[in-house]
Amino acid sequence: MKSVSLGRQSCTTTARSAARDLIGSTLLGGLLAIVFWFSLRLFVHLWMFFLWMLLFGLLVGRKLYGICSTHYSPGFWLNSLVTMIILLGQSVQDSAAGKDVYTAFAVRMGLFVAVTVYACLMLLIFEQRRRAR
Repeated sequence: MKSVSLGRQSCTTTARSAARDLIGSTLLGGLLAIVFWFSLRLFVHLWMFFLWMLLFGLLVGRKLYGICSTHYSPGFWLNSLVTMIILLGQSVQDSAAGKDVYTAFAVRMGLFVAVTVYACLMLLIFEQRRRAR
């Protein structure tokens, strides 16, 4: 779903920056999920999950709404937060089912990065075909 932002770009310059934003936001979302998960290990409780999510949401939200200046677009910060929430939701499910959370996270993160790189490669291929015409 996050790759849809690549298809909505009107020119190649913005499409290239959207591709970079998508890769960067995917990696940052994974990093935020890792930090969140290890922070949650300090005190495992539903309220702490809520409080950590609130804290991470506020930290990303201040960048998203421009309260704290940044070089990245709001879409970058939104994609990072969405990626973090997706990864954490699946990690909670894995933990509740008794599965190995770290292995499952590594597989999911690898798939996220693979899909993101695939979307960027398709963008480059389409751009080269358009230039060839």
